[in-house]
Amino acid sequence: GDFGIKIPEGGAAKLSETIQITVDLFGTTEKPKEAGAMPESKTAKEVKAGEVKLDGEGVRHRFGVMPQLTNITAESKTELDTVIASSTTLAGVVAIDGEKGLGKVKLVVPVKSLMTGIEMRDEHLRSAHWLDAEKSPDISFESTKAVKKDDKTWTVEGNFSMHGVTKAMTVEVTARSIPADMVKKARWGEKPAVTFRTSFQVKLSDFGVKIPEVAAGKVQDAWTVTFDAVAIQE
Repeated sequence: GDFGIKIPEGGAAKLSETIQITVDLFGTTEKPKEAGAMPESKTAKEVKAGEVKLDGEGVRHRFGVMPQLTNITAESKTELDTVIASSTTLAGVVAIDGEKGLGKVKLVVPVKSLMTGIEMRDEHLRSAHWLDAEKSPDISFESTKAVKKDDKTWTVEGNFSMHGVTKAMTVEVTARSIPADMVKKARWGEKPAVTFRTSFQVKLSDFGVKIPEVAAGKVQDAWTVTFDAVAIQE
């Protein structure tokens, strides 16, 4: 509002008046190269993993219906650099039994959909020295147990797979229901939806990823992964 920007009233949910801005810059004496065009992110419809199936009782919702409903980031912050890999490509299904307070979820993110904003860095990330997208094309999670703690929070246990290695993981997930009328206003579809948000840490070394010496000091062994996505009821 301080800059004469009026938020339209017609949206599904009115935006906050305040926007949080973070600036993280790294200066160098090297002359910059000409910036190339940013590669386009694939949509879930183009991903082979889009046919994710899930056996389980409850009301089923599907992730990856639209790229704008998915926001996944993996951040590595050091004293020298901050690297953020992000993706808007997700295939997945969640089944929720509200009465029993139980659920089940299966998610797949293609490694090749992860982008850092620097083409050469993206190539390194997908290469055999890092996540090896050719041998291990997907990062996935499948729950073994999901229990509702309260009206907003779920405790989800499951198996997280990356770089050909699978590890047990437990995360706290914040979930919120979106009624059908709001979904229609947003032009996402005709049925209700659920938003899911969680943040957790992943150690690259636990999944057999060794940070090359040339990247030492630039990338941490631990990544902070944030998952924020909307699933539309099937």
